[in-house]
Amino acid sequence: MSTAVEELTLPDAIATKLSPDNQAILLRHPGAIENLTQFIDSPPFPGNTLIDTFELFADEIPVYAEVDGEVTLAVEAPEGDIQVEICEMAINGELAMVKVGDQIVLNRIDEIAKHSMNFKQKLSSLPV
Repeated sequence: MSTAVEELTLPDAIATKLSPDNQAILLRHPGAIENLTQFIDSPPFPGNTLIDTFELFADEIPVYAEVDGEVTLAVEAPEGDIQVEICEMAINGELAMVKVGDQIVLNRIDEIAKHSMNFKQKLSSLPV
């Protein structure tokens, strides 16, 4: 009876955007690979996008969420120096930005951020 374990690999569209160290980080997070693979070729959000839901994940764990401007989840950051390997942001249920280690792999929010000072301020105030 074989007990072979399938080894995870990164699609070329993702691997080419990451340093070897950050590829190793991403390979430890299969859910993030799946999410990123689904949205890596998606176009940017239009500048006039209405944000109904906003979610932030740190290492695949939900840490912040808003629905229609109401905060529905806000995990308090622990004291001390924390290291988040992967930060994912979703807008209206779609992956919008992903940072792996020190590299941004996916950024679909440039047009929104250019047109919304409120959104820029929200991003700068988040815990990760």
